[in-house]
Formats: sequence, structure tokens, C-alpha cells
Amino acid sequence: MRPLFRRMMNTQRWLTVGFGLGAAVGLADACTIADPDHCANRTGYTCASGRVCDPCQRSDQTADGDGCVDEGLLRDRDLERNGCQLADGGITESSTESNSTTTEGATTTRGDETETDDATATSTGPAPTCEGTSGQLDPTCPEGLPFCVDQECVPCTNASADCTGAPDGDVCDPGSGACVECVADGEGECSGMTPICGDDNVCTGCTEHTQCPGDAACNLFDGNCFPDDAVLYVNNLGPSCPGQGAGTVEDPACEIDDVFPVGATLTTIHIVGNATPYVQDISIGITETVALLGSDTPRITVSSGPPAVEVFGTVFIDDFDIQGDAGANAIVTLGDTWIDDSIIRDSGGVGILTSGDRLYVRRTTVVGNDGGGIQVDGELTELENVILATNGVLSGPTAGLVLLSGEVRGVYVTIAANLTQAPFANGIRCDGGTADLHSSIVVAASGNSIGCGAPTDLVLRNSAADSTMYTGRRTTNIEVSSAELGFDADFHIPTGGVLEGIAVFEPGDPLEDIDGDTRDPNADYPGADFPQ
Repeated sequence: MRPLFRRMMNTQRWLTVGFGLGAAVGLADACTIADPDHCANRTGYTCASGRVCDPCQRSDQTADGDGCVDEGLLRDRDLERNGCQLADGGITESSTESNSTTTEGATTTRGDETETDDATATSTGPAPTCEGTSGQLDPTCPEGLPFCVDQECVPCTNASADCTGAPDGDVCDPGSGACVECVADGEGECSGMTPICGDDNVCTGCTEHTQCPGDAACNLFDGNCFPDDAVLYVNNLGPSCPGQGAGTVEDPACEIDDVFPVGATLTTIHIVGNATPYVQDISIGITETVALLGSDTPRITVSSGPPAVEVFGTVFIDDFDIQGDAGANAIVTLGDTWIDDSIIRDSGGVGILTSGDRLYVRRTTVVGNDGGGIQVDGELTELENVILATNGVLSGPTAGLVLLSGEVRGVYVTIAANLTQAPFANGIRCDGGTADLHSSIVVAASGNSIGCGAPTDLVLRNSAADSTMYTGRRTTNIEVSSAELGFDADFHIPTGGVLEGIAVFEPGDPLEDIDGDTRDPNADYPGADFPQ
């Protein structure tokens, strides 16, 4: 029971109510509503965080169906309005007259006292009781009332002792009154591989770099935060440039090469973007775990030969514009690579070539790479809100997505207008491995968009495609041509049309699109863009 609710109940007392409706005597518009699901009629029940039990609100008129409302609404409202009173099994609503009698043995209310016909009503009784030591945790008390004080179960905020030793955690949550593992604004309660306090007051792993303290990055693969004392800064227009800065916030390094190699430590490197690109190749050593976090989308290019980024260890890339050389791949990964909010473009080779263990790509565009978009020859590749477009050439067997081995999983992927040499498919080509894409778009400007030897090589669900093998009455996909979709220059789609409602939201799917716009799970669109 929450403290605000307890103060209400102490003021209004536990009342009684009958279950029948009768003629009101001396009371206009009186009625009794049976409401066994109401929070006040359920022993030990605790409202959700930020909500409190409202004795004047029917449970079927509240969001959670339990009579709980936002705390602010209850504070601002006169609980005595219309003579509203809570009682066992129901709510009695009446006019502002203080004295009333309801016939058929239901309820008699006079001011603060209630008389009841025993034939039709019973008392709710007091809050849960306990026999334990006063002021201490009591295992017989419910979750939201974990302490025993004067033989009554009370929230942790009403106890003099702390939550140390409580089975669900050592921290008192002032919102629910329960002992929990952590609270959202707490300090030092969560650490290690679970450094973030979740909405359920349980420590969990980080999922975005911004969740970690200071300027440290998140190890998105494992959930732990990088150390906040291993952070470096790069800005090629910094005060020491041209030259070599110290790599600090005040005096950033001038080139990315100046802070490598970083060794085996988890290292966060912040890189500022501007009109001057970073012309260099980056190599992540096999023992290195590095987060490259861009600001204002810094551009990385190479002048010749090697990839712009080559990964042997583990790298997290966030907010970059990466361009390979005329004869090179943009990113080659033999290790673990995670790419967010970036554009991989205009390379003479493949945009991303993976033969490593894990490749995760989110909210990223891979366009205009002559060797193709993404080539998979590794263990696991996951794509989420990704655009693969205008990759490949007409003179070679290129495609937006090429599978050589391993497993690809994708949601909200747009594969469109890629090129290849006939008779190869230009959207997805399966030369090995398997792929499972849902809520996606696979179309070609011309030619075949899908070239997989058997339907089992590619599972396509709740998607739009121009291949008759993957559309039709026995599928959850629709057949559509590229021209029908109305792509703009960035391969975003207009609102309405044949795509609305085709995508089906599944547990774990992102609630935002490639631009960070909120999706509507009830009328969702396939592909990376949710049109605005």
C-alpha cells in the first residue's frame, strides 16, 4: 500500500457496502457498484509505479483495470466530492448530502460512520497484519508492504529499518513502498554486467551508449559500461591542429591514428565531425575493444588500398559517414562489429564484408558501394532499420545482401534498386547460409530481387517483395513493384498506400524507425522508414 493511499484510508476509514441496489431515502442519485477487482478490495495489492489507489474511481474506468490512477490526479482532486466512499466489494457514489439510507439492507452512511445490515454486507477489515518484530522485515507481509510495524504490514517508507536482507533487493522504492534491487535515480545500486536500473526496478545491461556514466560507451554485446576513465577525444580542428593534441576534452588529438593502438583496455573514443574528413584507415587489433562515437557525423575516407575500418577485435561504431577507396571495401570485419546510426557509402568494394562472429547493424544506410551492400561469410548478422540501396554494378555478380555462410536475421530492412549482372538477383542472393527477414521490403528497379535456391534459404514474413516465389495467398507478404512504393531519394516511403499495416510488430522489435520516429505497432509499415 502506498503512503498516500494509507493516509486516505486512515482519514476515510474502512467502509462497508451492500451488493444490491435499492431506493435511496434522503439521498439523490445514490448507487452501489460491486467492484471486487478494485485495488482497495484486494489485500496487499500495490499499484504500478507512479499510481495510487483511488476510492472514487471504478476499476473498469482506469487504465490498468484496478482502480489505480496517476498520483497527481489524486492529489489534485477533492476525495469527498459527491460523497464518494469506498467499501467492501463496491463503491458508493452519492450526492453531497452527508446523511443517507439505502434500503434492502445495503448500507447506511452518516458522516464518518457506517452501519451495515449483516445479511448483505461485510467489513473489509484492516490492512494485512503480522506477528513479527516491529520495524523489521516480515516474510508474511505482501511485496508492497514488506515491514511489520505494530502488527501491521507497512511500506518500506513507513519503517525505521532499511531494506537490507530483503529477498527482492536492499533498496526502498518510495513510489511503491516495496524493497527492490534498484531505483531509477539511485547511485551505485547497479554495476558490472547489469549497470542500468530498468523500469521493473531490476538491474539490467545497457542497450545504448547514452545510458553509461560520463562519456563512457556501452558494450552493447554484453551489457556492461566501458570505464569512464578510459575515454579519448579527437577533433581535427582542435587547438593543437595541425599537430598532435593530448587526446583530452580540452586538447583533443588531431587524427584518429594518434590515439591508436589502445591496447586491451575497453576504450571509448569520441570523434568530432566537420567539413574536413579524416583521411586514414582504422585497424582494431585482436585484443582491442573500442567504441568509436561520432559527433556531427564525422567522415572517414581512405586514399588507397586498405578498408576504411578493419576489425580483428571488437568495435562499436556510432554516427559515422564511412567511405572506402575506389578499389577497397569500406568495412571489413573478422571480429565483432556493432554499427549504429551511420552511413556506409560510395566504396569501390563492398560496403560491409563480414567473416567474423557477430555483426549488428542498426539505423544505418548502406548505399552506392560498387561491390555490393553487405556480404555475409560469418556466424551471425543482425539487421534492424537498415537501408541497402543502389549498391552493385551491372558488370558483376553483386547485390544488396549476399549470403555466403552463417545466419542473417533482419527486421525493418529496405533492400531496393541494387544492381548486378544478369541473370543474378540484385536484392538478396543466397550462395550459402540462411536468412530470416520480417516486416521488410525487397524490390528491384529491374530484374530479379531475390535469388535463393530454395524458400528455406530465405524466410520472408509480413513483408513486401516483387518476387512471386515469396508472395501470394499462402504467405503473409504482398507483391509490389518498386515503382508502386513511391520511394524518395533517401528510400523513404509516403504515408498510406499498400504498405500500411503489412508489418507485424513482434516482441523485441524496435519501437522507432531509422530516423528515430515512433512506429505505430497497430498500423506498421515494412522497411526501415515509418512514414510521417
